[in-house]
Amino acid sequence: MFIEIKTYGSAEDYPVIISAFYFIYLYLTRQVAMDRSKIGELSRTAADYIEKCSLGGLKHFSSQTTHSSDILEGGGILPQTVAQRCDSSLAARLIIWLYSEDSFIGFHGCGGGLSARLCNDPNQLDRLRQISADALSLNWGDEYPADEVLVDINHFHPIDMLIDMISLHQEIIEQNNAYMETGLTETLHKLDSRFSILEIKYASIFLLASNTSSEQSEIWLNSAISVVIFHALQICRARCNESMFGSVASPSTKRALESLLTLAQRICTRGSPPKFEKFHWALFIAGIETNDLLHREWILGKITGVRLNLAIVKVLGVKDRTRTTSMATIRKLLGGKVS
Repeated sequence: MFIEIKTYGSAEDYPVIISAFYFIYLYLTRQVAMDRSKIGELSRTAADYIEKCSLGGLKHFSSQTTHSSDILEGGGILPQTVAQRCDSSLAARLIIWLYSEDSFIGFHGCGGGLSARLCNDPNQLDRLRQISADALSLNWGDEYPADEVLVDINHFHPIDMLIDMISLHQEIIEQNNAYMETGLTETLHKLDSRFSILEIKYASIFLLASNTSSEQSEIWLNSAISVVIFHALQICRARCNESMFGSVASPSTKRALESLLTLAQRICTRGSPPKFEKFHWALFIAGIETNDLLHREWILGKITGVRLNLAIVKVLGVKDRTRTTSMATIRKLLGGKVS
């Protein structure tokens, strides 16, 4: 049925098709023993479909015979009817969610088809971000509560930062892929520049996360989670080539780890850890970087999810034997390539 709708569906089916891709992706990537080949096939299929249907700038958007391929954008012109604007915004939001999942599962050595394509076309990614910004209010219409509108406005900036960090994560993965294939260390100046730009662009997020008087607010929590993930990416950047997790760290990597742990502990004092997998991924990175046994035990008690728990125990077992471990080894362990 899904294949039939994907092939012959109308324009109105497009958000349904994208959401089907997304939920199938969630199902496959939440398995304890992931089927890497199936995830890779799904990633490529979704990327091909979205590129053909959403990002090709197809014309005749308002035609009565429109295929689902024309729902997101037609020749650079946004849809004119209310229903088309709602479907377009919802589909774009779902694509960004799928893009996020696809990029982060790349750390496990699978997927990456969609994230690689979007990262290589920042203009298309920006357009998706713009179209998706008001997906909730557009689809709720006049019934959308005013207080939820304020929540959306307050959270735009942290969400934008998270989307920018997906691209940064993808670039780090590609850098590590290149190192694994060639053994050559490429320049990391471009990545360093990206980190600096994000710190400038989202200076208010970093400032709010450091504020101790706002810790009970939701915007503080979202900002703090964004900053925790940022510091985890800084550690990954430092370890993506020949430098080993747990080896002598540069001052900047030490600061990133300390900042990550301090902020993560503040987040967790609010109650149970946030149910946001990227936050637990950041704890995973801190857990394999730190050599402090107290911090390690605290992290092991906070990471939720069977797969990440099994993964960190497996990786730390290797690290305990060798004292350090490489990103390549970690990704092979996560991908089931090393027993």
